[in-house]
Amino acid sequence: MVNGLMKTHISYSPNKVIFGLGAASLVGKEVLLMRGSKAMLVTDPGIISAGLIETIAQSLHQENITYVLYDQVEPEPPSKSIDNGAAVLASEGCDLLIGVGGGSALDVTKGVSLLANNSGRILDYVGVDMVPKKGAPMILLPTTAGTGSEVTRVLVMTDEEQNTKNVVFTHFAL
Repeated sequence: MVNGLMKTHISYSPNKVIFGLGAASLVGKEVLLMRGSKAMLVTDPGIISAGLIETIAQSLHQENITYVLYDQVEPEPPSKSIDNGAAVLASEGCDLLIGVGGGSALDVTKGVSLLANNSGRILDYVGVDMVPKKGAPMILLPTTAGTGSEVTRVLVMTDEEQNTKNVVFTHFAL
């Protein structure tokens, strides 16, 4: 029974979900399947310090995929980290995002994705179904078992000017 639990599994809910030992080593191949050529890797400094992106970086390198590191994710992410990430995505010419971390990193990734194809700031889309267009393709790699951000259509961020938490709820978040 233990052997069956340790294998890598694939499911769809509604998007493709790959989980299990070694799943991070498949990121490069998944980027190719998604027709990505330059990725933006979104994470926080703690994930980098822990060495959790090394396998992902190796996988991207093996598939000759370049990436830009965006490690400006903070807990309870301020909206500016999403807006700034979108500016980096555009200026670097990235066509795909890879989010690695807990709920904050994954929510920032989802927000940056949405701003890739929708103008303005992320706070412009607070509410339900306010986002008019699908965002850039994403791969989300959770490092915690908590928020479920990798499978939900919600992203949460802080409006630092109003000191409030805000939610963007859209079917385009996945």
